[in-house]
Formats: sequence, structure tokens, C-alpha cells
Amino acid sequence: MQRHTYLLGVFALVLPLSLLSAQPARASETKLTSAVELRSGPGHDYPFVKRLAKGLSMEVHGCLNSWDWCDVTWRGARGWVPANTLEFQREDQRLPVGRYGAALGVPEVTFSLGKYWDAYYNDTPWYADRDMWTQRSAVQRTDAGF
Repeated sequence: MQRHTYLLGVFALVLPLSLLSAQPARASETKLTSAVELRSGPGHDYPFVKRLAKGLSMEVHGCLNSWDWCDVTWRGARGWVPANTLEFQREDQRLPVGRYGAALGVPEVTFSLGKYWDAYYNDTPWYADRDMWTQRSAVQRTDAGF
């Protein structure tokens, strides 16, 4: 009986991984599991970009190596969402990006506020406060041990 239980446990762990391939997650297959606020950086304290509804398909550019925030685009709007709000859908499987992102081929990315904001937010009202946000971002990285 113990051997049977062990084999079922191994099968339960291996089955979701067998559904994964080396191909990156396509936008049409990566959806939001809940409504979220798209942010201009990987954290809830960064400026708000846009409200996104549950079920929208996202293009995922990558996630931080902690797999807690991902850089995404929806209809031209670029920003960050919590990884736990994204899932990859393949056939009848729903795979959380935060858990299976690496196996799905989602790249690990870093965040540099200056470069990111210069590329995507130089026409926003809060871009004028870029230096303040850059300092704040550096303090957060130091406090978090980055």
C-alpha cells in the first residue's frame, strides 16, 4: 500500500511537468486570474499604470528571479503584475506562472527603474519624479537584501 501511495505521489508531481515544453509561454495562453493594477515597477508602491480585468491575455516578457513579479504588456501598456495573478493555459491545465514560469520558458529579468521608465514612461506625469523613485527603488533593494 505504501508503494502504491508513493507512486501516486510521484505521478502527481511529474504529470504537470510533462505538460510543459521548452517553448516560451505565448501571450494567448497567459491570462490574469484576477483583476490587478498594472504598475510601473515590481511592487504595489510603484505608480499605477492601468487597471486590468480578470481573464485578459498578457504577453509576459519575464519575471524577477524571486518569481513574485512579472513584466507584461497588454494592448501596448507595459508594466508589472504579481506573478501569482498569471497562469499559463495549455489544453485543460492551468499552470501558475510564479510556480512553473522557469519550466514554461519565461525568462528571468531584472528591473532598472531608470532604463525601464526611460523606455516606457517618459510621457507620464510621474516621470518628472524619476530621481525620487530611483532613490526609493535603491533603498527598497537594500532593505530587501538585493
